Amino acid sequence: MVLSTGFAELAARSHHSFLDGSSSPRELADAAAAAGLGALGICDRNGLYGAVALVHAARRAGIHPVIGAELDLDGGSRLRLVARSSRGYRQLCRAVSAAQLAGEKGQPRLTISGITGPTTTQAGANAPAPAPPRHLPPPERPAALRTTAGPFPAGWPSLPSTRRPATGPPAVLDPADLDGCTVLAGG
Repeated sequence: MVLSTGFAELAARSHHSFLDGSSSPRELADAAAAAGLGALGICDRNGLYGAVALVHAARRAGIHPVIGAELDLDGGSRLRLVARSSRGYRQLCRAVSAAQLAGEKGQPRLTISGITGPTTTQAGANAPAPAPPRHLPPPERPAALRTTAGPFPAGWPSLPSTRRPATGPPAVLDPADLDGCTVLAGG
């Protein structure tokens, strides 16, 4: 039996959010149960990758699972949503799928009508568009390492991508398409 502390983490990220989270949903659920939390939510970035594992692990640990996602919106802002019901979960699935299909791998494209991102200033819609992000090529490897460069002869791994940002129109959702979800502050 879990003693509830009156607090629940609703926006944890699992190891499925590359470079943002490091623990598996099972490890997170076990830690939440050990801390006496009554619920645990996972909001992996741009996907519901840890959702099924969280549900199984949370039930085993005796806590309530909360499913969510943190969506990157076109323009650079983010929106963190949690599903209130199975309907909200379906809506999250559709939003994630639409964003991923409109973009490219690793670069989802999503806009939600009426929500503006950090590109809008007090001047409103007449504000100038932001400059496209700069992508730098990876540095050359030192000569001493070139013989052991393996699959990375042109540069070091884990540096910013040299790929161009995804182009084309983003998927557009109406806020009513997400009425089964709750927005969390801080997303």
